[in-house]
Amino acid sequence: MAEIPTDKHHYDSASDGDDMPARKRSRKNMTINEYDSESEDENNINSDGDEITEPNDKNIITKEEFNAENEIEDANDENGDISKFEDGVEAFNMDQEMSSGQFDKQGNYIPTQQDNVVDSQQEEWIDSVKNVQKVAQAHKTQVNSMKKRERQIIKNRRKYMLNEALLRLLYCVENEETVLEALSRFNSMRRKATDDIVISTITNSITLLTDLIDLLEKKDIDDVYDLTRSKIKKLIEEESLPGTVIDNQKDKNWSFKWISGSQKIHEFYSNYEMNYWKDTYFNNKVIVKYKDEEDISKNWLHVSCITFM
Repeated sequence: MAEIPTDKHHYDSASDGDDMPARKRSRKNMTINEYDSESEDENNINSDGDEITEPNDKNIITKEEFNAENEIEDANDENGDISKFEDGVEAFNMDQEMSSGQFDKQGNYIPTQQDNVVDSQQEEWIDSVKNVQKVAQAHKTQVNSMKKRERQIIKNRRKYMLNEALLRLLYCVENEETVLEALSRFNSMRRKATDDIVISTITNSITLLTDLIDLLEKKDIDDVYDLTRSKIKKLIEEESLPGTVIDNQKDKNWSFKWISGSQKIHEFYSNYEMNYWKDTYFNNKVIVKYKDEEDISKNWLHVSCITFM
């Protein structure tokens, strides 16, 4: 009959710690520093159970060391092309891998940040080129717009001979008034006006006066802003050809129409007639146009801005 084993020996062994699990015995004999080190190792394990290795110069190995340790031969063929397996899968190329990263002593591949830096620099360069092109295109558009506006201004600019410009300037200035004072008077009249047609036709008078000033200055007439009506008359006499002096009673040079009601144009009348009606009949409810001017909006002037005699 077989002898039934007793637990005495087992108990004695256990009491001596012989059957204590190896990991417990190991932890029992650990120093505090060793225990902390092992805890840190456990914290460096990723979700897949692989150890996370911090890259440093001591861990990095060379290509030759990696090939010798892992018994890897050069994957390049005689022509320098990357060899492929029969199924078309590209073979491992150590040179290519080492160009964009490094291997540590545990065999972990550590990519460098160079590619990201290069990509970032390229993006910045492309953006800068795009911005320069946008600025250049915007500048070109602005220049073209300015040129177009200048051509339009030149096209719309009044073109007068010197005596014609002086004659029209004379009609804008009252007795003993300078050109600058006339300009100020027109501006004051416009601020007080409430009717849209009155405002627009006074504005036309201001535009005409500034155009005449600019034209006369370009024709080397000195101190245009300081010219009085008597000085303008003297310049007209000096510049006019024989037979071109206006006869206030005989020469019919003016058209007019009422601001409200019918838009019928009444024409043509002398300086004398227009001056009389302005004082006794028009009551500032008329706009006028010089005979030689085209029948367009900018050439109609408010009667209060014209001094016929």
